[in-house]
Amino acid sequence: MKKVITLLALLPLLSLSVKAQSMFNAPAAMAFEAEGQAKIQWEVKEHVFGNVPQGKPVTYRFEFTNTGNKDLVLQQVKPSCSCTASDYTKDPIKPGEKGYVEAQYNAAGLGSFTKSVSVTTNTEEVTTVLYLKGTVEAPKE
Repeated sequence: MKKVITLLALLPLLSLSVKAQSMFNAPAAMAFEAEGQAKIQWEVKEHVFGNVPQGKPVTYRFEFTNTGNKDLVLQQVKPSCSCTASDYTKDPIKPGEKGYVEAQYNAAGLGSFTKSVSVTTNTEEVTTVLYLKGTVEAPKE
């Protein structure tokens, strides 16, 4: 019985402790939200060329918008192989503005292809992988 009475007496103290802890953590959470974050919204993450002639490079421009409230920075853009080249927006992208990553595949080898470009940013989803797909056909004579 003493244990039950002791437990009942400690319950209000425990509840105050939890309430105080959540009050002390709230300003830190609010400060993070006020600071903001860059967010990236891609129009598409994959482009399919279909059939392309051998030896004729193909290019696609992946576009995105910064939907956050902090400048978005493309920190690294890395094609999966030397057969793919890239260009991209180098300056910070302000909230609401658009940017791009352009990828070019050299189409040298015959057959189907899937090439990727890894994009590293200062967003919550740090790395995004973009894909180029298609089939290289022999030139028609």
